[in-house]
Amino acid sequence: RAALRRAIYAEATSDYPGAMTAAQAAIGWAQATGHVAHEAAGFLYWGQALWRQSDHAVARLHLETALARARAAGVAWLEASSLRVLGAVAWAVSDYSAARIYYEQALEIDRRIGDRRSMGRSLNNLGLVADEVNDYRSAVDYYEQALRIYRDIGDRRGEGVTGSNLGLALWGQGSFDA
Repeated sequence: RAALRRAIYAEATSDYPGAMTAAQAAIGWAQATGHVAHEAAGFLYWGQALWRQSDHAVARLHLETALARARAAGVAWLEASSLRVLGAVAWAVSDYSAARIYYEQALEIDRRIGDRRSMGRSLNNLGLVADEVNDYRSAVDYYEQALRIYRDIGDRRGEGVTGSNLGLALWGQGSFDA
């Protein structure tokens, strides 16, 4: 657990090599003790650090491992998180169709487990995909759903990011007053 926390902290502070080192340590300990959920989390955080460094091919491999391990362990939030980062990797390489599928799968899990913050993330990400393919109407709809969730739960960061994305989508569709 400590190694996983170190990986999260390192990633949050943009210390991606540190995040990968901590994630690798967590994977080793998880494998030694047979803790599949911690192993999945280690692969998730390692893949996320690789994605942040634009190493998309290797990130995808680690994230697919994380997804498989999360499913094997029956840990829904880890499964959804793995799908969301896989979506980000697909989005980064302009595979918007795959990104949409990953985000829709994550959203379905988020709804099933009642994780509203993650629902907001998945909806915001679906908005980003719709934005990229110039489907501004869908983008606005996704962003508005995410914004309502973020406001309801008091997530000011999510509200700010999504509000900015919503503004750009409205601008894209020519709704300058909105």
